[in-house]
Amino acid sequence: VAEKQTVAQYLENWLDGMKMEVEPSTWWRYQNEVEKHISPVIGKVTLSRLTAQQVTGLYSQLLEKNGLAASTVHLTHLVLSHALADAVKMALVQRNEAKLAKSPRAKAKEMQPLTEDQANHFLDFVAGHRFEALYVLALTTGMREGELLALHWREVHLEQRLLRVVWNVKEKQGRDGHKIYYLGDTKTDAGTRTIQFGDLALEALKAHQAKQNVEKLGVGLDLWQEQDLVFSGHL
Repeated sequence: VAEKQTVAQYLENWLDGMKMEVEPSTWWRYQNEVEKHISPVIGKVTLSRLTAQQVTGLYSQLLEKNGLAASTVHLTHLVLSHALADAVKMALVQRNEAKLAKSPRAKAKEMQPLTEDQANHFLDFVAGHRFEALYVLALTTGMREGELLALHWREVHLEQRLLRVVWNVKEKQGRDGHKIYYLGDTKTDAGTRTIQFGDLALEALKAHQAKQNVEKLGVGLDLWQEQDLVFSGHL
């Protein structure tokens, strides 16, 4: 009976539905919040009788008793608010009590870019490393780790000194509990972008490409599994 449905029962059904709407890695984060933080505290409460005061109590317990960071509890709030917003749409509850509750705000971390001396020291340190070009690109373009590892040569235009960010390495959990990594497109239009790089990155990429070609010959073209990745595991 819908009137007797508990918060835990609703969230279990909600998670099943979210499998079709979000990336696997996002779904696992949702499930983690529900099973570890939300359901153990307010899971037995009848969904239709949940109050903002009880939701505020959930956040307080996670902060004070469980010792979680404000940023972690804020994520719990976002997941619960999303779930309850869907409950409102389905007319299971009249309002989103999470929006009325007092939730901790995550403090934005201020970016601290490397100084010129630190950047030069870093480049000296990675010089000659088999993934030197990866570190140079990370430092000079601001690309994320997943974007770098998903970069293909077809997306790199050395003559124009341009590269196109299209893919990102994502992860999901397999049935055996191990993480599975795969290539997926960037989440947003802002994530898909064109980047122009300078002389330092150009020289690093040319050197990396030359090393990779030598590696192909050493392995043998019949054994080399060509995936067009700039930073393949073979090098």
